[in-house]
Amino acid sequence: MVGVYRTPEQAIAASLTLRHPLEFATPLPDLLTMCVVDVLNMGPKALVQLRSQNLSWILQRRQALAAQEATVHSQLHPDMATCLKGKQTCLWGELLEHTGFPDDSLVREVRQGIEVVGTSAWSPVFRRGYSAPEMTETQWQAQAVWRRKAAMAACKQGDDPELADSLWQQTLDEAQAGWIKGDHMHSTLLLEERLATGETVSGVVAGTPATGVLCGHVIDVRHYC
Repeated sequence: MVGVYRTPEQAIAASLTLRHPLEFATPLPDLLTMCVVDVLNMGPKALVQLRSQNLSWILQRRQALAAQEATVHSQLHPDMATCLKGKQTCLWGELLEHTGFPDDSLVREVRQGIEVVGTSAWSPVFRRGYSAPEMTETQWQAQAVWRRKAAMAACKQGDDPELADSLWQQTLDEAQAGWIKGDHMHSTLLLEERLATGETVSGVVAGTPATGVLCGHVIDVRHYC
């Protein structure tokens, strides 16, 4: 129906061939099926009232949790306090519990800051299982030089200068606001050792600690073989 030119008559004829989601051969999850049935039986007026009641309850809980939220924010790391400014983490946690979300550690992890690299605890949101590595560590190390060169080659001038300038300015603004912050490396020498590719990186604004770049700073790094 979308993106296909039709006359009004053709559009009506095509719409008559559509089926309701409950009629699809692919079964919907039970919870979604129940929601669809409830909406059909409830009608527009009752649905609006239900949504209004739920929204009123959420706003009441937000007000009731305001003091607790202020206490939580006062105990956050300064970087996390900046990122979570204005966020209602207590209300979020209560809503997750109310809806039966299986991972009760999610809010705590967000408040502490989620690690970009390294291992993490298993979450019941995901199935347990083992994923075999595609290559050994030795194979990865052997390919590292060429993978770095390929990554560097992918950084090239875009086709839209206006879009590129906008993206660059947004990156600088986010770094200035504290979204990207360091230093994650202790010295430029250590940075050069981590990224010793024989390439030149000029005016880089950092990505993550995983790349070994001084996050939050504009730097000029040159590597020599």
